[in-house]
Amino acid sequence: MTRPNKLNRRDDLLSEQFERLLLHLDENRELAGEKYEDIRRKLARFFAWNDCFPEEDFADMTLDRVASKLETRRVQNIVAFIWGVAKNIKRECHKRPRPINIEDLPPDKIPQTGHPEPAIIENTEEQRRQQCLRTCIQKLSDSERELFLEYEYYAAKGKKMDDLAARLELTVGALRTRAHRIRRKVEICTLRCLQGLKDAS
Repeated sequence: MTRPNKLNRRDDLLSEQFERLLLHLDENRELAGEKYEDIRRKLARFFAWNDCFPEEDFADMTLDRVASKLETRRVQNIVAFIWGVAKNIKRECHKRPRPINIEDLPPDKIPQTGHPEPAIIENTEEQRRQQCLRTCIQKLSDSERELFLEYEYYAAKGKKMDDLAARLELTVGALRTRAHRIRRKVEICTLRCLQGLKDAS
């Protein structure tokens, strides 16, 4: 089978199901491909934000499940349907057994691989940092938050910024400048938040 242009299509997604999903997104195949990739990126960010990792696997799982359901269901609003499935998968993700935190173990159950205190402190600090980071990102305006998360996603995946800049109607230089300015704002906010938590503890 020929791999569609501009699409990161899963190998286990049947061609007929995949074509049906594309057709629901747009009758123009090129536009459908762009919409598919855009939705997949947003799904990955959604799952990352909700602590469901690997986020791209959950995004693919969502699109696979939607494509499968389209065989037997009539869907009027495909985007709303995709997000409904994504929310169900998020709930499934949160029902999975969580790794046991060493802090929750009784003393006789802690692995004796060395003194546990450094690991406990490191784990606690990371939890505080993540809490502050989420709080500070949430404080951004909608446009700042979207640009920041998109930019960080592209940077983490080593993707070229040209597509993102074009979509946001910015030059690559202007995109980097705005993203770095927002990142600095988030960093300062996170540091202040962490200091506040330490002072309160």
